Amino acid sequence: MARPLVIVVTDDNFQGQRMSQWAESQGFQVKVYSQEKWNQGVEHGSLRTELMTREPSLVGGAGVHSAYSNVVPFPGVSHSSIHDPNKTKRMDELECDAIKKAIYEYRGNLTEAAKALGIGRATLYRKVKQFNIDPSEARRQSGKAA
Repeated sequence: MARPLVIVVTDDNFQGQRMSQWAESQGFQVKVYSQEKWNQGVEHGSLRTELMTREPSLVGGAGVHSAYSNVVPFPGVSHSSIHDPNKTKRMDELECDAIKKAIYEYRGNLTEAAKALGIGRATLYRKVKQFNIDPSEARRQSGKAA
């Protein structure tokens, strides 16, 4: 059975190698392209051929590696923070930010926020307590906006 294919388009070889190693450790087949090689492949149709046959047709240069990651950046992550190791957030910080955003989006309604996050209501209540998040603040903010 063929492994899932992950395609990474980047001109940053270091990030390409990191993504490639991670994806391969997760069982993915990885292809890394420079932006120039990717654009050439899209314009000339050779990329479509490669994806259909899974045979590399864009070979050559430092921009192509045998392993790598995804074309789409993670939501909410700016391009500059990806390349700045000092800007990396821990998982609990990302989780806290996602919970706060959902609570504000649903104006303090924890049941709807839990549904949007794909977690149970009890789990959300536990996380709200763990991260000292005040849902009533979101309710007050939505009241001022009305």
